[in-house]
Amino acid sequence: APPIAHTSSTPRMCAVARTTPLPASSATPFAASITEPSAGTPAGPWLRTGDLGRMDAEGFLTLVGRRDRMIKSMDVRLSLDDVEKRLVASGLVRRVAVVGVPHKVFGTRIVALVELKDGATPAALKAHARGALNKYMQPRDWRFPETLPQTPSGKIDYQAIQRAEEAGP
Repeated sequence: APPIAHTSSTPRMCAVARTTPLPASSATPFAASITEPSAGTPAGPWLRTGDLGRMDAEGFLTLVGRRDRMIKSMDVRLSLDDVEKRLVASGLVRRVAVVGVPHKVFGTRIVALVELKDGATPAALKAHARGALNKYMQPRDWRFPETLPQTPSGKIDYQAIQRAEEAGP
């Protein structure tokens, strides 16, 4: 996403070069979403957007993702975690990571990286996905690596996967 110029005279909401949750303020926010300001946040009602952003040294804000792994694909909001759960339910998957990558037509293109169980085939998993997932939830791209990238603690490294997918082939 292109950076957004920080033009407000209010204090900066996030530290330079650090990914931070981004609140929003509006004259008419939804009352249920209004939160008390946290330390360093200008006074006033704030809406927790779930968006994450990073500000550069010049004050430009770049949206870098979401906290809740929600995306909009084919004009429908969906959870990437739900896509993963339905793929795991096939019984064919050892581990799976589903990410969203910006796309001109779909808004976000769904990419699934899957470690298959022994004897499972990509064709069988794709057939399961066609039956178990609505069209807007189906991955547009599939990758079947031997192992998924991991963090030092052994968890799936979603940030590394996201960076690699956004960089392209």
